[in-house]
Amino acid sequence: MLLKALLLQILFSIRSERQLVEAINYNLLYRWFVGLNIEDKSGTTHFSANRERLFNEDLARAFFERVSSAPSGASSPATSTSGGRHPD
Repeated sequence: MLLKALLLQILFSIRSERQLVEAINYNLLYRWFVGLNIEDKSGTTHFSANRERLFNEDLARAFFERVSSAPSGASSPATSTSGGRHPD
């Protein structure tokens, strides 16, 4: 859950953990993505404590290294567009 929440924070440029927790508490799509039910509550102290523990272990480091080393297909010439039009 924590890695998914941090991924949301990065992808949607959420500036702080407090804002991340607020966004997760009111956005149902975020709640679904991180695996929370509608009734579940998330708090900043919960995130802070678990984030510290997670980054002290090698799990987060391994996850982010694997994600950053994954090949990206977005830059291939077959999928690029020019001027908003698809190549023929």
